Amino acid sequence: MQHSNDATRGTDQTSGHFWRKVSVSYNQFINQSNSVNSSRENYSPLPERSTESLKGAWGRRLQKAVGKFAGIVQTNPPSSGEKKDDQSMDLYYSRMREMYADRVKKMKNMPKRFGDMMAAY
Repeated sequence: MQHSNDATRGTDQTSGHFWRKVSVSYNQFINQSNSVNSSRENYSPLPERSTESLKGAWGRRLQKAVGKFAGIVQTNPPSSGEKKDDQSMDLYYSRMREMYADRVKKMKNMPKRFGDMMAAY
């Protein structure tokens, strides 16, 4: 979202420029995650990925899963009380992840759990 909502560039950016920014941010985050988690016993460092690798992963796996999850969130908005603090929003998104997992059980080529995609976070 950070790069697709870039106010200085707006929608006037090339695909190459967008994906280069995504790649730089992703690799910075991966390096930070590796640094924070390096002392964990069974932690395997995550590799940096190229721009083309990230772009391919988005089109092959993530775009469909993100679209599905966004649709679930859009049709099940949080109640007003759930927007007040982080703890209640954590519960809300936990429910949304459960709904996602339930709906994609029988779908092919869809990540079944967010944990697999979010291991670095």
